[in-house]
Amino acid sequence: MSALLETRSLSKSFGGLNVTNNVDLAISSGDRVALIGPNGAGKTTLVNLMSGALPVSSGEVLIGGDTVTHMSQQDRAHRGLIRTFQITRLFESMTVADILCVAAVQKHKAGLKLRWGRARTDLVERDVERVLRDIKMQDRRDSPVTLLAYGEQRLVELGVALVMQPRVLLLDEPAAGVPQSESHIIMDAIERLPSDLGVVFIEHDMDLVFRFAERIVVLVNGGVFATGTPDEIAANDDVRAIYLGEADE
Repeated sequence: MSALLETRSLSKSFGGLNVTNNVDLAISSGDRVALIGPNGAGKTTLVNLMSGALPVSSGEVLIGGDTVTHMSQQDRAHRGLIRTFQITRLFESMTVADILCVAAVQKHKAGLKLRWGRARTDLVERDVERVLRDIKMQDRRDSPVTLLAYGEQRLVELGVALVMQPRVLLLDEPAAGVPQSESHIIMDAIERLPSDLGVVFIEHDMDLVFRFAERIVVLVNGGVFATGTPDEIAANDDVRAIYLGEADE
């Protein structure tokens, strides 16, 4: 069976600077994969290449065994590859339900200029209610985003991604900027993600990494330095010296 998401010898250069070096990665159904590494290791660049936000210099990106290397972000999203960002990008004047509704409208290609049929409206409403349950924000459905705690805002952004019913979800530092007192909101939501969903996440919070990752990929200078289970990575002296040791200092 083909991997849900795969990269083959994926590389990216900016001028003479190589920021992604021959990365081979395969994500299957149910995978929980963490990308870690020092600042400047190329983690976000790799996610940008996989999602289509950046063009590749060489190599391939495949979704379900089909080459999507030169497809747009939108086309990759339609094939089930969805990402979130380090910085929250929400319409602050809108309510939680409104934001999820906008995502659901996009999912069903129900442009506002088209006739709004009852069946199409039902599909949108079902998606909104499903995601509100998934992220446990039913009681906040009518709250403007500006009144939410930052951890809750990150949760809404995750909800927008889940509206699209992804096959693979790319999370770029899902807990970034979230106060320690609210971090459990994100951790609990990640733990509740569908079991068949392939998840790749960048994260500097090692507690989150070791709690959720089943496989850890360590990037250094744009290339894969080490891959293994959390126990294997924690016991790898080279990784500890390059990255984990830095985090303890």
